[in-house]
Amino acid sequence: MPRGLKIAKREIVARISQRVGLASLLEAMPHQPQLLVINYHRIGDPGASEFDTEIFSASQETLAGQIKHLKTHYDLLHPDEALDIIDGKVKPRRLSVLLTFDDGYRDNLTLGVPALKAYGACAMFFLVSGYLDAPGQIPWWDRIAWLTRRCAGKTIELSQPSPVSIAVPHGDVDRATRQILKQFRSAGVDEARFFAELRAAAGNDEPSLQSPLLMDWADAQALRDAGMTIGVHTHSHTILSRLDPEAQAGELTTCQRKMREKLGIKADIVAYPVGSRTAFSDETKRVARKAGFRAGFSFY
Repeated sequence: MPRGLKIAKREIVARISQRVGLASLLEAMPHQPQLLVINYHRIGDPGASEFDTEIFSASQETLAGQIKHLKTHYDLLHPDEALDIIDGKVKPRRLSVLLTFDDGYRDNLTLGVPALKAYGACAMFFLVSGYLDAPGQIPWWDRIAWLTRRCAGKTIELSQPSPVSIAVPHGDVDRATRQILKQFRSAGVDEARFFAELRAAAGNDEPSLQSPLLMDWADAQALRDAGMTIGVHTHSHTILSRLDPEAQAGELTTCQRKMREKLGIKADIVAYPVGSRTAFSDETKRVARKAGFRAGFSFY
């Protein structure tokens, strides 16, 4: 691995742990000294949401139980301690865990932070500066999920990136949502055309919000003041590999600059949006390194 930017692969542990239990999952892992990064997105009840249900990682009660278990049985690290391991400055003594949260949903602050503080824990929160600017936005994956729900009982015809027909059964809308999200994340998608076709299938309807899903800058300041660490998740949460190097640099440095101006912090850690193997590239890492980022996190 090149010197400089280190890539820490985040395990999709939080989602799996809801099904099999975090304790059972961790017991099945090798317990040699290593850094395990557990990533969360939304906190709360997916059954009460009209948006993407699979973005929910845990309820507040489940999260609190997981933090308590990790604190009792493993080294639950402050982000600075984890970054020292990533940088090779220190070695983990045993299985060590870093907690991260992506996207900046407001429930991370209202439900996640109290659970962390109850056990003296600290996590890294990767925020999207464009969402903080306008928290009334609905992220593209939540828009896709909402529109797909309006197509229950229909078949959606999409031409992006290649023609496909996706049935949306009344009893399995979530599966269809996963298929449509996979289609959207594929290379070569014309995003405007994709959404135009999906909106047409849903009757040209659009979601609205009674209260914001996402944090604003005041919330981010509260997150900082609570002792949490804040990192960069780009300015618009676009898939970076779709952009040319200049546009990628703009996504990273705009978010970095706004965090310095609004929060007074040096944000030099990035989590690549979506984080799959095809969502960022060696060029992305080169651009991030040039912009002064210390570490980058993926999600596969």
